[in-house]
Amino acid sequence: MMSGYGLTSIAYFLAVAIIFFIPAALISAELATAWPQKGGVYVWVSKAWGDRVGFLAIWLQWIQSVIWYPIVLSFAASSLAYAIDPSLAKSKIFTLLVILAAYWVGTFSNFFGMKSAGFISSMALLIGTILPALIIICFGGWWLFQGGSSEIPITEAALIPHPQGLSSLVVVAGVLVTFVGIEMSASHAAETKDPKINYPRAIFIATAVILGLYTLGTIVVGVILPPSELNMVSGLIVAFDLYLKDYNLSFLLPFVACSIALGVFGQVSSWIAGPSKGLLSAAEKGYLPKALRQVNDHGVQAHILFLQGGIVSILSLIFIFIPSIDTAYWILSMLCANLYLTMYILMFTAAIRLRYTHPNVKRSYSVPGGNAGMWIAGSMGAIGALCTIAISYIPPSQFPNLSADFYRGFLGIGLITLCIPPFVLYTMRHKFGGK
Repeated sequence: MMSGYGLTSIAYFLAVAIIFFIPAALISAELATAWPQKGGVYVWVSKAWGDRVGFLAIWLQWIQSVIWYPIVLSFAASSLAYAIDPSLAKSKIFTLLVILAAYWVGTFSNFFGMKSAGFISSMALLIGTILPALIIICFGGWWLFQGGSSEIPITEAALIPHPQGLSSLVVVAGVLVTFVGIEMSASHAAETKDPKINYPRAIFIATAVILGLYTLGTIVVGVILPPSELNMVSGLIVAFDLYLKDYNLSFLLPFVACSIALGVFGQVSSWIAGPSKGLLSAAEKGYLPKALRQVNDHGVQAHILFLQGGIVSILSLIFIFIPSIDTAYWILSMLCANLYLTMYILMFTAAIRLRYTHPNVKRSYSVPGGNAGMWIAGSMGAIGALCTIAISYIPPSQFPNLSADFYRGFLGIGLITLCIPPFVLYTMRHKFGGK
Protein backbone atom coordinates (compact mmCIF):
# COMPACT_ATOMS: atom_id res chain seq x y z
CA MET A 1 0.00 0.00 0.00
CA MET A 2 2.81 2.42 0.87
CA SER A 3 4.50 1.86 -2.49
CA GLY A 4 1.79 3.93 -4.15
CA TYR A 5 3.04 6.97 -2.21
CA GLY A 6 6.48 6.74 -3.81
CA LEU A 7 9.30 8.71 -2.20
CA THR A 8 6.75 10.39 0.07
CA SER A 9 6.67 7.09 1.98
CA ILE A 10 10.13 7.93 3.34
CA ALA A 11 8.68 10.90 5.23
CA TYR A 12 5.84 8.77 6.62
CA PHE A 13 8.19 6.00 7.73
CA LEU A 14 10.57 8.45 9.39
CA ALA A 15 7.73 10.29 11.12
CA VAL A 16 6.28 7.09 12.54
CA ALA A 17 9.75 5.87 13.53
CA ILE A 18 10.48 9.09 15.45
CA ILE A 19 7.04 9.53 17.00
CA PHE A 20 6.30 5.91 17.83
CA PHE A 21 8.79 3.19 16.93
CA ILE A 22 11.94 4.64 18.53
CA PRO A 23 10.13 5.61 21.78
CA ALA A 24 8.64 2.09 21.92
CA ALA A 25 12.07 0.53 21.39
CA LEU A 26 13.78 2.74 24.00
CA ILE A 27 11.07 2.26 26.61
CA SER A 28 10.70 -1.50 26.13
CA ALA A 29 14.48 -1.85 26.41
CA GLU A 30 14.45 -0.04 29.76
CA LEU A 31 11.47 -1.94 31.12
CA ALA A 32 12.74 -5.34 29.99
CA THR A 33 16.15 -4.88 31.61
CA ALA A 34 14.64 -3.52 34.82
CA TRP A 35 12.06 -6.34 35.03
CA PRO A 36 13.42 -9.17 32.83
CA GLN A 37 11.20 -11.85 34.37
CA LYS A 38 8.63 -13.51 32.14
CA GLY A 39 5.41 -11.64 31.57
CA GLY A 40 6.68 -8.59 29.71
CA VAL A 41 3.94 -6.00 29.32
CA TYR A 42 1.82 -7.67 32.01
CA VAL A 43 4.57 -7.21 34.61
CA TRP A 44 5.38 -3.62 33.61
CA VAL A 45 1.81 -2.33 33.52
CA SER A 46 0.82 -4.23 36.67
CA LYS A 47 3.63 -2.64 38.67
CA ALA A 48 2.54 0.81 37.52
CA TRP A 49 -1.28 0.62 37.38
CA GLY A 50 -2.22 -2.56 39.23
CA ASP A 51 -3.06 -6.12 38.25
CA ARG A 52 -6.43 -5.32 36.68
CA VAL A 53 -4.91 -2.93 34.14
CA GLY A 54 -1.89 -5.21 33.68
CA PHE A 55 -4.23 -8.06 32.78
CA LEU A 56 -5.98 -5.79 30.27
CA ALA A 57 -2.61 -4.91 28.71
CA ILE A 58 -1.46 -8.49 28.20
CA TRP A 59 -4.94 -9.49 27.03
CA LEU A 60 -4.85 -6.79 24.35
CA GLN A 61 -1.40 -7.88 23.22
CA TRP A 62 -2.56 -11.48 23.05
CA ILE A 63 -5.97 -11.05 21.40
CA GLN A 64 -4.67 -8.75 18.67
CA SER A 65 -2.03 -11.33 17.80
CA VAL A 66 -4.71 -14.00 17.53
CA ILE A 67 -6.54 -11.84 14.97
CA TRP A 68 -3.28 -11.04 13.20
CA TYR A 69 -2.20 -14.64 12.50
CA PRO A 70 -4.81 -15.38 9.78
CA ILE A 71 -4.16 -11.96 8.21
CA VAL A 72 -0.42 -12.34 7.77
CA LEU A 73 -0.65 -16.01 6.82
CA SER A 74 -3.02 -15.09 4.00
CA PHE A 75 -0.10 -13.06 2.61
CA ALA A 76 2.14 -16.13 2.93
CA ALA A 77 -0.47 -18.22 1.11
CA SER A 78 -0.56 -15.73 -1.76
CA SER A 79 3.24 -15.86 -2.07
CA LEU A 80 3.33 -19.63 -1.88
CA ALA A 81 0.74 -19.87 -4.65
CA TYR A 82 3.26 -18.37 -7.08
CA ALA A 83 5.59 -21.29 -6.38
CA ILE A 84 2.87 -23.76 -7.37
CA ASP A 85 0.24 -22.11 -9.58
CA PRO A 86 -0.41 -18.33 -9.51
CA SER A 87 -4.13 -18.92 -9.98
CA LEU A 88 -4.19 -20.42 -6.48
CA ALA A 89 -3.58 -16.93 -5.06
CA LYS A 90 -7.29 -16.27 -5.62
CA SER A 91 -8.41 -19.60 -4.18
CA LYS A 92 -10.06 -19.21 -0.78
CA ILE A 93 -9.74 -22.95 -0.04
CA PHE A 94 -5.99 -22.87 -0.77
CA THR A 95 -5.59 -19.78 1.44
CA LEU A 96 -7.47 -21.44 4.30
CA LEU A 97 -5.47 -24.68 4.09
CA VAL A 98 -2.13 -22.85 4.07
CA ILE A 99 -3.16 -20.71 7.06
CA LEU A 100 -4.20 -23.74 9.11
CA ALA A 101 -1.20 -25.90 8.17
CA ALA A 102 1.36 -23.14 8.76
CA TYR A 103 -0.12 -22.01 12.04
CA TRP A 104 -0.32 -25.46 13.59
CA VAL A 105 3.21 -26.37 12.47
CA GLY A 106 4.42 -23.17 14.15
CA THR A 107 2.43 -24.00 17.26
CA PHE A 108 3.86 -27.50 17.63
CA SER A 109 7.40 -26.20 17.04
CA ASN A 110 6.91 -23.99 20.09
CA PHE A 111 5.99 -26.98 22.24
CA PHE A 112 9.70 -27.88 22.48
CA GLY A 113 10.73 -24.57 24.02
CA MET A 114 12.35 -21.33 22.98
CA LYS A 115 15.57 -22.91 21.70
CA SER A 116 13.78 -24.98 19.06
CA ALA A 117 11.34 -22.24 18.02
CA GLY A 118 14.10 -19.63 18.09
CA PHE A 119 16.25 -21.60 15.65
CA ILE A 120 13.35 -21.97 13.21
CA SER A 121 12.44 -18.29 13.51
CA SER A 122 16.04 -17.13 13.04
CA MET A 123 16.55 -19.22 9.91
CA ALA A 124 13.20 -18.09 8.50
CA LEU A 125 14.08 -14.46 9.23
CA LEU A 126 17.36 -14.73 7.33
CA ILE A 127 16.13 -16.80 4.37
CA GLY A 128 12.60 -15.47 4.11
CA THR A 129 12.75 -11.82 5.14
CA ILE A 130 16.21 -10.25 5.09
CA LEU A 131 17.49 -12.06 1.98
CA PRO A 132 14.41 -11.38 -0.22
CA ALA A 133 14.35 -7.77 0.97
CA LEU A 134 18.00 -7.25 0.03
CA ILE A 135 17.46 -8.96 -3.33
CA ILE A 136 14.50 -6.79 -4.35
CA ILE A 137 16.28 -3.65 -3.12
CA CYS A 138 19.27 -4.56 -5.32
CA PHE A 139 16.93 -5.28 -8.25
CA GLY A 140 15.30 -1.88 -7.89
CA GLY A 141 18.60 -0.06 -7.46
CA TRP A 142 20.08 -1.70 -10.56
CA TRP A 143 16.87 -0.99 -12.50
CA LEU A 144 17.13 2.73 -11.76
CA PHE A 145 20.91 2.76 -12.36
CA GLN A 146 20.32 1.36 -15.85
CA GLY A 147 17.82 4.11 -16.56
CA GLY A 148 14.70 1.97 -16.31
CA SER A 149 11.32 3.70 -16.19
CA SER A 150 9.67 4.20 -12.81
CA GLU A 151 6.00 4.02 -11.87
CA ILE A 152 6.66 6.66 -9.19
CA PRO A 153 8.41 10.03 -9.66
CA ILE A 154 12.05 10.02 -8.57
CA THR A 155 12.57 13.72 -7.83
CA GLU A 156 13.38 15.91 -4.83
CA ALA A 157 9.85 17.34 -4.92
CA ALA A 158 8.45 13.80 -4.57
CA LEU A 159 9.99 13.56 -1.11
CA ILE A 160 7.55 16.12 0.34
CA PRO A 161 4.13 14.78 1.44
CA HIS A 162 1.05 16.54 0.08
CA PRO A 163 -1.93 15.00 1.95
CA GLN A 164 -5.23 15.48 0.16
CA GLY A 165 -7.85 15.36 2.89
CA LEU A 166 -8.05 13.27 6.04
CA SER A 167 -8.77 10.07 4.12
CA SER A 168 -5.27 10.18 2.67
CA LEU A 169 -3.75 10.56 6.16
CA VAL A 170 -5.14 7.18 7.19
CA VAL A 171 -1.99 5.82 5.56
CA VAL A 172 -0.23 6.82 8.80
CA ALA A 173 -2.23 4.13 10.59
CA GLY A 174 -1.14 1.63 7.95
CA VAL A 175 2.50 2.60 8.40
CA LEU A 176 2.30 2.36 12.17
CA VAL A 177 0.84 -1.14 11.95
CA THR A 178 4.10 -2.29 10.36
CA PHE A 179 6.10 -0.97 13.31
CA VAL A 180 4.24 -2.55 16.24
CA GLY A 181 5.61 -5.47 18.21
CA ILE A 182 9.11 -4.38 19.17
CA GLU A 183 8.26 -4.92 22.84
CA MET A 184 6.96 -8.45 22.26
CA SER A 185 10.49 -9.86 22.36
CA ALA A 186 10.69 -8.71 25.98
CA SER A 187 8.74 -11.81 26.99
CA HIS A 188 11.90 -13.76 26.08
CA ALA A 189 14.33 -11.36 27.78
CA ALA A 190 14.82 -13.64 30.78
CA GLU A 191 15.83 -16.50 28.45
CA THR A 192 18.49 -14.40 26.74
CA LYS A 193 22.15 -14.66 27.72
CA ASP A 194 23.02 -11.55 29.76
CA PRO A 195 19.67 -9.84 28.98
CA LYS A 196 20.59 -6.49 30.54
CA ILE A 197 23.26 -6.02 27.86
CA ASN A 198 22.17 -8.14 24.91
CA TYR A 199 18.47 -7.29 24.90
CA PRO A 200 18.85 -3.51 24.39
CA ARG A 201 21.56 -4.21 21.80
CA ALA A 202 19.18 -6.49 19.89
CA ILE A 203 16.40 -3.90 20.08
CA PHE A 204 18.53 -1.16 18.53
CA ILE A 205 19.90 -3.40 15.78
CA ALA A 206 16.33 -4.46 14.95
CA THR A 207 15.21 -0.82 14.83
CA ALA A 208 17.85 0.10 12.27
CA VAL A 209 17.32 -3.01 10.14
CA ILE A 210 13.53 -2.78 10.12
CA LEU A 211 13.46 0.91 9.22
CA GLY A 212 16.00 0.43 6.43
CA LEU A 213 14.33 -2.61 4.88
CA TYR A 214 10.83 -1.12 5.02
CA THR A 215 11.82 2.21 3.48
CA LEU A 216 14.01 0.91 0.66
CA GLY A 217 11.74 -2.06 -0.01
CA THR A 218 8.70 0.16 -0.32
CA ILE A 219 10.39 2.41 -2.87
CA VAL A 220 11.68 -0.37 -5.15
CA VAL A 221 8.26 -2.05 -5.20
CA GLY A 222 6.70 1.27 -6.24
CA VAL A 223 9.31 1.68 -8.97
CA ILE A 224 8.29 -1.47 -10.87
CA LEU A 225 4.67 -2.06 -9.84
CA PRO A 226 1.87 -0.22 -11.71
CA PRO A 227 -0.80 1.36 -9.46
CA SER A 228 -3.37 -1.20 -10.62
CA GLU A 229 -1.18 -4.01 -9.23
CA LEU A 230 -0.71 -2.52 -5.74
CA ASN A 231 -2.52 -5.34 -3.99
CA MET A 232 -1.88 -5.59 -0.25
CA VAL A 233 -1.83 -9.38 -0.22
CA SER A 234 -0.02 -10.29 -3.47
CA GLY A 235 1.67 -7.02 -4.49
CA LEU A 236 5.16 -7.95 -3.27
CA ILE A 237 5.40 -11.25 -5.13
CA VAL A 238 4.02 -9.58 -8.29
CA ALA A 239 6.80 -6.98 -8.02
CA PHE A 240 9.36 -9.78 -7.78
CA ASP A 241 7.78 -11.42 -10.83
CA LEU A 242 8.20 -8.24 -12.89
CA TYR A 243 11.84 -7.74 -11.88
CA LEU A 244 12.73 -11.38 -12.51
CA LYS A 245 11.12 -11.29 -15.96
CA ASP A 246 13.10 -8.20 -16.91
CA TYR A 247 16.37 -9.85 -15.87
CA ASN A 248 15.42 -13.18 -17.54
CA LEU A 249 15.36 -14.91 -14.17
CA SER A 250 11.73 -16.00 -14.09
CA PHE A 251 12.76 -19.54 -13.21
CA LEU A 252 13.72 -18.21 -9.76
CA LEU A 253 10.19 -17.02 -8.92
CA PRO A 254 9.10 -20.29 -7.22
CA PHE A 255 12.18 -20.16 -4.98
CA VAL A 256 11.57 -16.50 -4.09
CA ALA A 257 7.89 -17.23 -3.40
CA CYS A 258 8.78 -20.11 -1.08
CA SER A 259 11.38 -17.96 0.62
CA ILE A 260 8.90 -15.14 1.33
CA ALA A 261 6.33 -17.63 2.61
CA LEU A 262 8.98 -19.16 4.86
CA GLY A 263 9.76 -15.71 6.25
CA VAL A 264 6.14 -15.20 7.23
CA PHE A 265 5.94 -18.67 8.78
CA GLY A 266 9.01 -17.88 10.88
CA GLN A 267 7.54 -14.55 11.91
CA VAL A 268 4.35 -16.25 13.06
CA SER A 269 6.33 -18.95 14.86
CA SER A 270 8.25 -16.34 16.85
CA TRP A 271 5.00 -14.62 17.86
CA ILE A 272 3.02 -17.69 18.86
CA ALA A 273 4.77 -18.13 22.21
CA GLY A 274 5.40 -14.47 23.10
CA PRO A 275 2.02 -12.91 23.93
CA SER A 276 0.69 -16.23 25.20
CA LYS A 277 3.60 -16.42 27.64
CA GLY A 278 2.50 -13.11 29.09
CA LEU A 279 -1.01 -14.51 29.34
CA LEU A 280 0.44 -17.46 31.26
CA SER A 281 1.80 -15.02 33.85
CA ALA A 282 -1.73 -13.67 34.30
CA ALA A 283 -3.11 -17.22 34.52
CA GLU A 284 -0.61 -18.05 37.25
CA LYS A 285 -2.01 -15.10 39.19
CA GLY A 286 -5.39 -16.82 39.04
CA TYR A 287 -7.07 -14.64 36.41
CA LEU A 288 -7.79 -17.58 34.09
CA PRO A 289 -9.08 -21.14 34.67
CA LYS A 290 -6.57 -23.50 36.29
CA ALA A 291 -6.29 -25.65 33.17
CA LEU A 292 -4.62 -22.74 31.34
CA ARG A 293 -1.81 -22.54 33.92
CA GLN A 294 -0.36 -25.92 33.05
CA VAL A 295 2.92 -26.17 31.16
CA ASN A 296 4.57 -29.15 29.49
CA ASP A 297 7.99 -30.68 30.24
CA HIS A 298 9.68 -27.82 28.33
CA GLY A 299 7.92 -25.15 30.38
CA VAL A 300 5.66 -24.21 27.48
CA GLN A 301 2.05 -23.09 28.07
CA ALA A 302 0.62 -25.89 25.93
CA HIS A 303 -3.03 -25.48 26.96
CA ILE A 304 -3.01 -21.77 26.15
CA LEU A 305 -1.44 -22.54 22.77
CA PHE A 306 -4.16 -25.10 22.03
CA LEU A 307 -6.86 -22.57 22.97
CA GLN A 308 -5.15 -19.95 20.83
CA GLY A 309 -4.92 -22.36 17.91
CA GLY A 310 -8.62 -23.15 18.13
CA ILE A 311 -9.54 -19.46 17.97
CA VAL A 312 -7.17 -18.87 15.04
CA SER A 313 -8.65 -21.83 13.17
CA ILE A 314 -12.18 -20.45 13.58
CA LEU A 315 -11.13 -16.93 12.56
CA SER A 316 -9.45 -18.33 9.45
CA LEU A 317 -12.84 -19.36 8.12
CA ILE A 318 -13.52 -15.68 7.39
CA PHE A 319 -11.51 -16.05 4.18
CA ILE A 320 -14.14 -18.46 2.88
CA PHE A 321 -17.00 -15.99 3.26
CA ILE A 322 -15.57 -12.55 2.43
CA PRO A 323 -15.85 -11.18 -1.14
CA SER A 324 -12.57 -9.20 -1.07
CA ILE A 325 -9.46 -10.48 0.68
CA ASP A 326 -7.75 -7.11 0.24
CA THR A 327 -10.51 -5.14 2.00
CA ALA A 328 -10.79 -7.68 4.81
CA TYR A 329 -7.01 -7.58 5.20
CA TRP A 330 -7.17 -3.82 5.82
CA ILE A 331 -10.19 -3.84 8.16
CA LEU A 332 -8.80 -6.63 10.32
CA SER A 333 -5.40 -4.93 10.34
CA MET A 334 -6.97 -1.74 11.66
CA LEU A 335 -8.82 -3.65 14.37
CA CYS A 336 -5.53 -5.24 15.40
CA ALA A 337 -3.93 -1.79 15.39
CA ASN A 338 -6.60 -0.30 17.66
CA LEU A 339 -6.24 -3.13 20.15
CA TYR A 340 -2.47 -3.01 20.08
CA LEU A 341 -2.21 0.77 20.30
CA THR A 342 -4.47 0.76 23.35
CA MET A 343 -1.96 -1.59 24.96
CA TYR A 344 0.89 0.73 23.95
CA ILE A 345 -0.80 3.69 25.62
CA LEU A 346 -0.88 1.66 28.84
CA MET A 347 2.78 0.70 28.39
CA PHE A 348 4.00 4.24 27.68
CA THR A 349 2.17 5.74 30.63
CA ALA A 350 3.33 2.87 32.87
CA ALA A 351 6.96 3.56 31.96
CA ILE A 352 6.61 7.18 33.05
CA ARG A 353 4.92 6.25 36.31
CA LEU A 354 7.52 3.57 37.15
CA ARG A 355 10.27 6.19 37.05
CA TYR A 356 8.63 7.72 40.13
CA THR A 357 7.14 4.70 41.94
CA HIS A 358 10.19 2.43 41.48
CA PRO A 359 13.15 4.82 41.13
CA ASN A 360 15.60 2.49 42.89
CA VAL A 361 15.10 -0.51 40.59
CA LYS A 362 18.37 -1.01 38.74
CA ARG A 363 18.03 -0.27 35.04
CA SER A 364 21.03 -1.46 33.04
CA TYR A 365 19.62 0.59 30.20
CA SER A 366 17.58 3.77 30.70
CA VAL A 367 15.89 6.09 28.23
CA PRO A 368 18.36 8.99 27.79
CA GLY A 369 17.65 12.35 29.39
CA GLY A 370 16.55 11.27 32.84
CA ASN A 371 12.92 11.72 33.80
CA ALA A 372 12.51 14.49 31.22
CA GLY A 373 13.67 12.11 28.49
CA MET A 374 11.19 9.50 29.68
CA TRP A 375 8.38 12.07 29.66
CA ILE A 376 9.26 13.08 26.10
CA ALA A 377 9.50 9.50 24.80
CA GLY A 378 6.47 8.23 26.71
CA SER A 379 4.24 11.20 25.89
CA MET A 380 5.26 11.19 22.24
CA GLY A 381 4.50 7.48 21.93
CA ALA A 382 1.18 7.66 23.81
CA ILE A 383 -0.08 10.73 21.92
CA GLY A 384 1.06 9.21 18.62
CA ALA A 385 -0.82 6.00 19.40
CA LEU A 386 -3.97 7.90 20.44
CA CYS A 387 -3.95 10.06 17.31
CA THR A 388 -3.43 7.00 15.12
CA ILE A 389 -6.46 5.29 16.64
CA ALA A 390 -8.53 8.38 15.82
CA ILE A 391 -7.19 8.55 12.26
CA SER A 392 -7.87 4.86 11.67
CA TYR A 393 -11.63 5.50 11.86
CA ILE A 394 -11.47 7.50 8.63
CA PRO A 395 -12.24 5.16 5.70
CA PRO A 396 -9.13 5.02 3.48
CA SER A 397 -9.32 6.55 0.03
CA GLN A 398 -7.90 3.29 -1.41
CA PHE A 399 -11.25 1.56 -0.74
CA PRO A 400 -13.94 3.85 -2.21
CA ASN A 401 -16.63 1.14 -2.06
CA LEU A 402 -16.15 0.53 1.65
CA SER A 403 -19.18 1.68 3.69
CA ALA A 404 -18.03 4.34 6.19
CA ASP A 405 -20.72 3.39 8.72
CA PHE A 406 -19.86 -0.31 8.54
CA TYR A 407 -16.14 0.42 8.76
CA ARG A 408 -16.38 2.68 11.81
CA GLY A 409 -18.95 0.44 13.48
CA PHE A 410 -16.81 -2.65 12.98
CA LEU A 411 -13.74 -0.99 14.50
CA GLY A 412 -15.61 0.66 17.39
CA ILE A 413 -17.72 -2.33 18.38
CA GLY A 414 -14.80 -4.68 17.87
CA LEU A 415 -12.52 -2.64 20.14
CA ILE A 416 -15.09 -2.32 22.93
CA THR A 417 -16.20 -5.94 22.74
CA LEU A 418 -12.67 -7.33 22.88
CA CYS A 419 -11.75 -5.10 25.85
CA ILE A 420 -14.57 -6.51 28.01
CA PRO A 421 -13.38 -10.12 28.67
CA PRO A 422 -10.35 -9.25 30.84
CA PHE A 423 -12.51 -7.17 33.18
CA VAL A 424 -15.07 -10.00 33.44
CA LEU A 425 -12.36 -12.60 34.05
CA TYR A 426 -10.70 -10.38 36.66
CA THR A 427 -13.91 -10.12 38.65
CA MET A 428 -14.19 -13.94 38.52
CA ARG A 429 -10.60 -14.50 39.67
CA HIS A 430 -11.68 -15.88 43.07
CA LYS A 431 -13.35 -18.80 41.28
CA PHE A 432 -10.07 -19.54 39.54
CA GLY A 433 -8.04 -19.42 42.76
CA GLY A 434 -6.79 -15.87 42.31
CA LYS A 435 -6.61 -13.13 44.93
